[in-house]
Amino acid sequence: MTEKQQLIIRTALKLFYRQGIHAVGINEIIQQSGVAKKTLYNYFSGKEALILAALHYRDEIFMGWLGGIMSAAKPGQPALIAMFHGLDDWFNDHAEALGISGGFSSMPVANTLIRKPRYIRPVKRTKHTFTHWLCNIRSWSARTGLQLNS
Repeated sequence: MTEKQQLIIRTALKLFYRQGIHAVGINEIIQQSGVAKKTLYNYFSGKEALILAALHYRDEIFMGWLGGIMSAAKPGQPALIAMFHGLDDWFNDHAEALGISGGFSSMPVANTLIRKPRYIRPVKRTKHTFTHWLCNIRSWSARTGLQLNS
């Protein structure tokens, strides 16, 4: 990902959290990021593509953050407990290290699906699903020596 792409995505994500995906237009993202309209459209075919890229970026950051919390703990039960402490911090907007504004109360995937049902199909394509998240937890648990029952 280029610096410009990351700038556009981070700007869009910040605006989406603050105002909601439905309320933010391409022109506002262009203005806030300081990039030319042509630059934005060189990377993203439109708002839908930018939303999907922003959701994917946010998911990577979140999963990396949570995985880091678990990996820093001792294997087994301590890693699972660390995960729940991390989730508690996120739920209560105390996860500053995550570096994403908005916290749990501004979950962009859920808000996108609630406010703009037309994004259901594209969001599903990004595999931001609860099942995917659970698979990651199972993977982290296995790496830390904790076996979860099916």
